[in-house]
Amino acid sequence: LTKDMYDEIVAEAPIISFHPDRLVAVKAKKGKESEVKRALEDALTVMKEQQIQYPVNVAKVNAGKVLEKDGYYCFMILGQTDDTSENDNDAAKFAEKQIDIGVKAFDNYFA
Repeated sequence: LTKDMYDEIVAEAPIISFHPDRLVAVKAKKGKESEVKRALEDALTVMKEQQIQYPVNVAKVNAGKVLEKDGYYCFMILGQTDDTSENDNDAAKFAEKQIDIGVKAFDNYFA
């Protein structure tokens, strides 16, 4: 993202790189919506496909989403760390439930 692409931005990431959690909320400038969306989707693809993740974080990263509503975009990899699932399928379900909390919060902001 470059400054000419947005009117407002808020971003949070952990200080410790072990944690993949990220939140970037952007109000795109008029006419820059597709560029903002593409930049966020590209960043998510990099995290999913090109960066090496700790095994405990793979499901959380794969559950990550880019959301959009009324010119606002949100890159989201959030949720509790799953330390109880015994297989990848259970870990994926746990991560999806966690990311849904953030999705609902984003949707409720516009309700």
